Amino acid sequence: SMATSTDTERWHPTLWSLWAKSGEDGAWLSVPQHMIDSAEIAGLLWDGWMPQGVKRLLTDETGLNASELRALVTWLAGGHDLGKIDSQFIGQIDGREEHRWLVDKARTAGLTFPQRAEPGRIPHSHISEALVSTFLQERTTLAPHETRAFSAVAGAHHGLPVHQTGRDAARAHVAWLPAPWQTL
Repeated sequence: SMATSTDTERWHPTLWSLWAKSGEDGAWLSVPQHMIDSAEIAGLLWDGWMPQGVKRLLTDETGLNASELRALVTWLAGGHDLGKIDSQFIGQIDGREEHRWLVDKARTAGLTFPQRAEPGRIPHSHISEALVSTFLQERTTLAPHETRAFSAVAGAHHGLPVHQTGRDAARAHVAWLPAPWQTL
């Protein structure tokens, strides 16, 4: 789907310059557009594909009603790639001539790409888990085990759970990110 003017007003303007998906012939999706699309698809799957028995099981397990569960599922799906709002992720294609223009969009928006002293790139899924966890800790009354369970969805969206060392590394990386990355 394409973002509406209402959607664009909900997001920090710089986010629209960050790539989430790149394609051939200059095709790309911004991070907000990819998150909006993911949330909308999750809603469609919830409405038209998820079996009622699974919905009942989730209602029983979480204590949430169907509407609350749908909101949670779409929010988690939308947030699965929050970790792409990261200088390492955005800058990883800077060395590829055919994709450098995507990094230049972020530079034009005022972002810089500092290097961490620690070697190695932290997977964006690990950073997604750290960001979702922080958001839930700061803005909800969820118990710690519930926060871990929900944020683990973002961390495991490529099929593998994040182990504690990965969680610690991702949290340290997020804390290290300089302004304006911190405020996006």
